[in-house]
Amino acid sequence: MIPKTLPAGLAAHITALVGAVLAAEHCPWGFAHETWRVMLASGTEIIVQLRAPGSAARTRIELDPALPLRLATHGVRMPRVLAYAPPILIREYLPGFSANTLLDGDDLLALAAQMGALTRQLALVDPGGLPLDTTWATPETLVAASAGHLTAVSWLEADLLNWLERWIGVIPQLFGDRPAVFSHGDFCPVNLLCANAQVIAMIDVEYARLADRLFDAAWWAATVQYHHPVIWDRCASVFLAAAGADTPQDLPRMICLQIVGTLARLADTQISGMRAHWLGRLRAVLARYPHAPSAYILG
Repeated sequence: MIPKTLPAGLAAHITALVGAVLAAEHCPWGFAHETWRVMLASGTEIIVQLRAPGSAARTRIELDPALPLRLATHGVRMPRVLAYAPPILIREYLPGFSANTLLDGDDLLALAAQMGALTRQLALVDPGGLPLDTTWATPETLVAASAGHLTAVSWLEADLLNWLERWIGVIPQLFGDRPAVFSHGDFCPVNLLCANAQVIAMIDVEYARLADRLFDAAWWAATVQYHHPVIWDRCASVFLAAAGADTPQDLPRMICLQIVGTLARLADTQISGMRAHWLGRLRAVLARYPHAPSAYILG
């Protein structure tokens, strides 16, 4: 670890919560939160995040002691939260690499298969009693929330608003007979840790929710399509097969989940500069799937 001076106020807060700081380095991944890897004077390594405005309510799922146990039952590990004093969240450090740094290597297909299979494992987690967002649990609540998000972005051009409105309109048709399951909510390579070409842990579960079983696969696909389009073309079939998302009927559901998920982030963003990012993400989905829902829905 390369020593680097933390902001004085942050160093003092860390010291008060878990012990004196010996060294630190800023972590380059992620968008919303500022993240540091910190070595304490005791020799313990930790991860420190400065949580973005508006994330306090979502953070409560990470603080629930039942969640790591539920995940472990299905072979999914997540780091323990050591301290939380808004906006600072401190969790244990797990040695490994963010999966997004490994996608251009020789292990791409093996990692894509593992990540796809992980979406199926997450869908088996018992959500009972967990403080999960239920907005996505039924078509009715998802339509209502998406309509509100559409109103919040009424400044968009008419053609884009019309495309969004059409996709929101088919939510009952696409998801009316499907149960909601546990979903990570921000399932993407940057939120998965790897070691020796194996996915070993999952981090940043603040967006966890009840949603359709394809939501995590759809979000992973949208993220990789946007940031690594060439890599997506190489691994798409492997990932989708492992996720159980490779039938023609799955495509319109995946598209719809990408659209309304990205719309929600665009409408809800409170961080300077993030509006441009999520608008870019939304336009990328439009460029890939420019047609009305009827062009993708079978029968």
